[in-house]
Amino acid sequence: MKLLHFFVFVLLGCVFLTCSDNVTSSVNGGSTADGEAFSGRAVYDDGEVVAGAKVRLRPAYYVSGPVLEKKASFEIDTVTGSDGTFKLPGISPGEYMLEIHDGTDKAIALKLSSSGKDQTSELGDQLLTLTSTIAGNIQEAKTEAGKTGPVTVMLYGLDYFSISDSAGNFEIQGVPEGVYNIKIQAASVDFLPVDFDSVSVKAGSSAILSDVNLVSAVCGENCRQKDSGLMLEESYLLYVDYYSGDMETTSPKTDANNGLAGDNPFFQRHNVTVAHWYAGRHYWRNTGCPGMGCPDDTLENWVKYVPPVDSLGKGIYEITTWYRWAESERADYPVLHIVYRADGSADTIKVQYVEVEGYVQVNLGEHDLGEDSYVQVVNPGIKPVTYCDMVFTLKKWKP
Repeated sequence: MKLLHFFVFVLLGCVFLTCSDNVTSSVNGGSTADGEAFSGRAVYDDGEVVAGAKVRLRPAYYVSGPVLEKKASFEIDTVTGSDGTFKLPGISPGEYMLEIHDGTDKAIALKLSSSGKDQTSELGDQLLTLTSTIAGNIQEAKTEAGKTGPVTVMLYGLDYFSISDSAGNFEIQGVPEGVYNIKIQAASVDFLPVDFDSVSVKAGSSAILSDVNLVSAVCGENCRQKDSGLMLEESYLLYVDYYSGDMETTSPKTDANNGLAGDNPFFQRHNVTVAHWYAGRHYWRNTGCPGMGCPDDTLENWVKYVPPVDSLGKGIYEITTWYRWAESERADYPVLHIVYRADGSADTIKVQYVEVEGYVQVNLGEHDLGEDSYVQVVNPGIKPVTYCDMVFTLKKWKP
């Protein structure tokens, strides 16, 4: 594996500024006399100050590599004084990444936002913790565009990168704990760069990026074939499991969505009683159970739509669905549509039924979906709610 490379920058025409204990800082561009300044102190967990630690400030968009460096308009390199303190000079407005590294195995990285105002913001004590490793494997793109060649993996805002070996393996060591955006760029111009967002790195551990696939620059993301997922703007219809039960008499389906007898295993119900058909579309609702042994639809009732993202492909999806209005018998309160995203967070969209006879289409917006993502539609009351098919349209592919 290729180990961590630190790119050494030759800073021409640097300006030297005095810090604590007469430590000097090299500044490249962007510094203004009336910009915002930041100060703080580097410490270990036992309270000991960290003298001589490297302090680097880079814009959030900055990346570093052997030939892929995106030059920053403003950089600061300094060290902490004997008392562990540091001060960054006036900084232009913008988003930055600050790293403090003791040169061995402890560091910290934090995001800074400068207002550009003539003021000093005190960052306080910054605790250095054990550094970590980011590793992974780059897969050859399955196109006729050619071989990827060496691939460079870079961290936005920091001076860290790694070049993959002949087997596609890479490793970046000494990374501070944090959440990073990562850029992956092949040496060959036949392949597009790939960004990984919000990669979490814990102190003293490893973050693994497995089976990273690069995309052809010739045909772009639409090179992805059916056997490897959806193509851009292609949709997946997740239909309700209407096969079991007598649709003519709206008899309830009482099984446990086990994928048998024609069930769709990606559609799951709880206390939803009746399957219906109307105007060419099937749906379920939570009232009107005509026989014995029906679920108690006065209790909490919901359905889950669980798209097979592992086979469709991770990415940004536009989600649409429908509901059916039928005179005044439907819910007159917002129905909750909860989208569980790839990062584990959830977004709740409240859908208020409107009095339009027939079906109403609802756009739930675009969401980042991963293998554990799903949409849960919850009826917060006891009035009838309809659960229709749901469509997932791929807008942006993510590795």
